[in-house]
Amino acid sequence: MHPVEWNTGEAAGALAAHCLDHRLEPAQVREDPAALERFQAELVAGVSSWPGLR
Repeated sequence: MHPVEWNTGEAAGALAAHCLDHRLEPAQVREDPAALERFQAELVAGVSSWPGLR
């Protein structure tokens, strides 16, 4: 269970940072398909840049 909780916290923190950077509310990201896609792309880019991850 702890990895799930950790992952949820990481995603929430990433969303908070994304919203601050782009002056958005979290609901705006969820409600706008283009904004959601940009946020999800940031998540994927961050994960794929971790050392040792292929």
